[in-house]
Amino acid sequence: MGRNKASAPVSASPSRTVEERGFQEPARKISGTRLKQQVAPSPGRTLTQTRVHLFPSDVGLISAFVDELLRHRSLDPRDVDELGLALRELLLNAVEHGNLDLSFEDKSNGLAAGTWKQTLAERAQSEPYCHRMTRVIAHWAPERVAFTITDDGRGFDWRSLPDPTDPANILRDNGRGVLMARMSVDALNYSAAGNEVTIVKRLR
Repeated sequence: MGRNKASAPVSASPSRTVEERGFQEPARKISGTRLKQQVAPSPGRTLTQTRVHLFPSDVGLISAFVDELLRHRSLDPRDVDELGLALRELLLNAVEHGNLDLSFEDKSNGLAAGTWKQTLAERAQSEPYCHRMTRVIAHWAPERVAFTITDDGRGFDWRSLPDPTDPANILRDNGRGVLMARMSVDALNYSAAGNEVTIVKRLR
């Protein structure tokens, strides 16, 4: 698992930037337009590279998106598992609580009532939420990777997240994602507003 240590900034040179609009997901369409990805040859572990991705507010696409982010890299399977866990949890938060502006209480109530998936689908199709995107900047270096995830929401007070180890919260279905993400990487930091989070992980 992660080591929760402060990490030095990722080297910015040499570098290559690739702008991407979404990702390839052949079986589905978003607002009538198929998501597309501009795929560049993998630099492996020898080149520093920055890639920018735009992700729609559809939680059903998160796993495929994360798989695509990590697929073409020469990564240790343990790094794939840990980065995958952190990215899935943080993207889920960015979509549900950021772009769709649904609170932790909304999610708890929806899960208890069995209406959460319906709530997500309805909110994702309504204004202004249907136009919001999540921006993911991936900065790959030979020895480490940094991801910055920014949503179009108003942010939140990340300092007041419930303690998932508290006995009162131990059985809750939500509220544990940030802790699991933090345990999977070397550094996790939110912006002051709370609508942007950066993770850094040293690669094996």
